[in-house]
Formats: sequence, C-alpha cells, structure tokens
Amino acid sequence: GLAGNKGGVAIQFSLFRRMICVVCSHFAAHQNAVARRNADYEQISSCLRFSAPLTNSPPLPWVRSSPSPSAPVPPPPHLSSSDLHNSASEPKLSALSSADPAQLKTGVKLTEAGSPQHGLESADVLVWLGDFNYRIDLSYDQVKGAVSAGCLDPLWHADQLRKEHSKQAVFRGMTEGRPDFPPTYKFDKGTSLYDSSEKRRVPSWTDRVLFRSRLPAPATGAGVNESLGECGGRSSGEDETGLDWAQGGEVVASAQLQSYQSCPSVLASDHKPVRALLHLRLLKENAACRRQLHLRAEDVARRSKLIDIGQ
Repeated sequence: GLAGNKGGVAIQFSLFRRMICVVCSHFAAHQNAVARRNADYEQISSCLRFSAPLTNSPPLPWVRSSPSPSAPVPPPPHLSSSDLHNSASEPKLSALSSADPAQLKTGVKLTEAGSPQHGLESADVLVWLGDFNYRIDLSYDQVKGAVSAGCLDPLWHADQLRKEHSKQAVFRGMTEGRPDFPPTYKFDKGTSLYDSSEKRRVPSWTDRVLFRSRLPAPATGAGVNESLGECGGRSSGEDETGLDWAQGGEVVASAQLQSYQSCPSVLASDHKPVRALLHLRLLKENAACRRQLHLRAEDVARRSKLIDIGQ
C-alpha cells in the first residue's frame, strides 16, 4: 500500500507453470489530479515485488508484445537452479519505498538477505483493475446529456485514462476494451442517479480493467482495442522441445477480451462495479515428452563416456 485508502495490492499464482498476476489499485481522487494518478501508477508498478518466482520451468520463447517490429525486446530474467530451489515456498509481496533503477529494468531485485524478487513485468499474464479515478474532461451537464442521448463517443474522447494511455504515460504495454456502458461514478448511494449533491461530480469511468500477456491474441468484438499484435508462426502440435504449441503461434501466454460490462443493478455503492471476461491461452509443458528428451540426453551423455577397451 501507499497511504490512507490509496495504493495497490497484488496476488500472483501459477497456472500450467505460467505466472499470472492480478493487481488491484486505488489512485488519487479529484477531477484535476491526473499527474498524481500517473504518479500512483508509477510507484505501484515499480515498487510491487514478489519474493520468489512460482515456476522453475526452463526458458521459453520470449515473444514480442509491442506492435513495433523494430523495438528491442529484452529477454526475461532467469535465475539459477539454486536460487529457485532455495526460494520460499510461499511467494510474499512487499511494497518498497525505493528500488534500484538497474534492477527495475530487469524485473529482478534482491532483498537484503539476497533472495530474488520479481516485479509485475515478469508476469506472463497481468490483469490490473481498480478505481483509478481518471475522470472525463467535460462538464457535469455535458456528460449527463450525452448519457441520456445514448451517445458515448464524446465521453470516450474526453476520457483522461484514454488520453494518458495513448501517450504511454500509464499502463504501458497493456490494453483495455472500450467501455460501451455509461460512466460508473458517481451515483447517489442506493440509486442509479448521478451525483445530485452540491458538488455535482462529473460522471466518469473511474473503475477499469486493463490487461496484457506475453503475446496478445487478436482482439475480437465491438469496441476492443486491436493494437498489440497478432499470433502467428507454428501450427498446432508438439515440437522437439517437449511443449504443446497452441494453434496459431508460439504462445507463451495470450489474453483475449470476451466482454467488458458494468453492473448497473448494484446499489450498495456510489460506484457501479465493472467486470471483464478474459479468455487465456497458456503454453503448457508436455511433461512426458520432456522426460523422454531428458532420458535421451542422459543416454547420449553416458554413451559418449564409454571407452572401447578393445582399441
């Protein structure tokens, strides 16, 4: 966390030996606090650290998640087998007040005890959700009028998060479905009426869900961003690395947005909850095939050490 009720918390788990991370955050409030919200993102993304990796699987293909073919893609950090086997069985999360920039670039940080720590950039799939508090840069009456008319385009173009994201100021490398539901904040509690108090806060999409994966799948569905690349390459089946290759490409992990909705019937809060349904494709290790390859390698090594005493 950071302070008060603003900050972030994350959970990391392993699924088919792929690292999945989910972050929930609450950024700074108020209409004009864009810079503070951006700073909250930077601090959380750089300071959240997990004390140990959840998989000791061998290096897998590192696939570009950037649409630019010329942009360099660094390899993922790899740890020695001793580091992996000496790590604690339960991953622990620490929010650090500062971090060495060189270590942040690699996604690996060492604690005072020398144990490895991994950041959000090491996850195969990252889902980041919460009350980010980005507002719509229009007046209260303009937003209410557009919602009443069923015209959300002007609101989307005035959305602060969309503008900051397009400048790569926040949530770099992540994507979001375009909201096709009315702004989810702020309501008179217990109703579906926008803020009728003296403050008349501008209705906004404060509650959002963004995500990224090693190789984003082509997005489908109305309003979904399609800017992060396509799968391509290998056909379905196994290869000699002992891995089951997903159809359509060498996919380490792929997330595809299926739906992005609000829950207008919920009246317990001055927010309307938002939910996203993601379809994940994960590269699953073929344990039997890898075991055969290991035995084959051991046999070759053993035979190479045999001495022909007859010569």
